[in-house]
Amino acid sequence: MKSIRAISFLAIMFFCVIAQITNAQEKVNRTEQQQQIEKAQANRDALISDMTNLASLVQQYYRKPTVLGGGGNRFTGWFIPEEVDTTANGMFSAMIAKDSVVFVGTGNVIGKDGKNRVRIFMSVYPNIIKSVITRN
Repeated sequence: MKSIRAISFLAIMFFCVIAQITNAQEKVNRTEQQQQIEKAQANRDALISDMTNLASLVQQYYRKPTVLGGGGNRFTGWFIPEEVDTTANGMFSAMIAKDSVVFVGTGNVIGKDGKNRVRIFMSVYPNIIKSVITRN
């Protein structure tokens, strides 16, 4: 009878230890997931900041007369300066039309889906930055 109790006690202790190890592993996994979410959000914020600076540059170009090297109320002719098309936060491209520019920023961090990098789209007009759309 004592040996059955001892075996039962050991079995219960064994399962308690396994449960604690499992809980600890789940906490580690949640912490890693939370860290990845925070890294992705920080990368989104940094991309938006970089793109806002680009938007300011392109709006200055738009307003500057052509004789002074500007666009003369057109965005066409502007390009992302080579020294800022890639930063520590990601890479940038622009789709430029006469009256608007759409920037695409691709981050250095994997986004929500766990597969693709963070992406930001920003529309710029002569007097406003109309939208910021995040993808992933």
